[in-house]
Amino acid sequence: DGVFETLRTYYGKLFMIDEHLNRLYLSAKQMQLVIPITKQQMKKEIEKTVTKNKLVEAYIRLTVTRGIGELGLLRDCKPQFFIIAKEFVVYDKIIYDGVSLIISEYSRTLPKIKSINFLANILAAHEAREKKAFDALFSDGDYITECTTSNFFGIKNNVLITSPDVLDGITRNIVLNLAKKYLSVEIRKIRKDEVFSYDECFLTNTSMEIVPVVKIDAMIIGNGKIGRITQQLY
Repeated sequence: DGVFETLRTYYGKLFMIDEHLNRLYLSAKQMQLVIPITKQQMKKEIEKTVTKNKLVEAYIRLTVTRGIGELGLLRDCKPQFFIIAKEFVVYDKIIYDGVSLIISEYSRTLPKIKSINFLANILAAHEAREKKAFDALFSDGDYITECTTSNFFGIKNNVLITSPDVLDGITRNIVLNLAKKYLSVEIRKIRKDEVFSYDECFLTNTSMEIVPVVKIDAMIIGNGKIGRITQQLY
């Protein structure tokens, strides 16, 4: 078991590094996992890894595990971390014209913790692939929450809507702060059936930023193209 963060650089600069590290250390605390170095030391280790790999535009995966120990639950282990840095590969431009989603019956366990326990995410992603969709929306009874690796937003009558019961996404928070300047914002539960009446939908995460959604469960969203507000936020 463990926690992780996915980061990236822009022009060699780590993007939102403090926010990512704050979330990592909070996730670890909630799992009673003690990260063996401070946030400032971790930041230096990440910078060192990016430099060592001679990267400018970098994709970075930071993982902290419970560590090595005997088999079984609640064993005494020494937590360990590792950092992977590789060249950032830009997403295919076609996704920024709009992607399709399915609504899955899977739900994310403890969404406020960015845990490496990714079984539900993997199964939902397989379901999406089988149905030739870009990704799957998790559900919780009659409500939808977020996708397997991204947060979900809807727009209806100039109101931006997103669920509260999700991972506290870094890009999600950027979008919420931007949107508050010229939109009403509602953070509330989202019923499955209401998404089909939205004017626009989009996804957010660190690596792909903002991606419009034009179809959910084979139903066209809005006019089937990237929406005006989504473009403005992007």
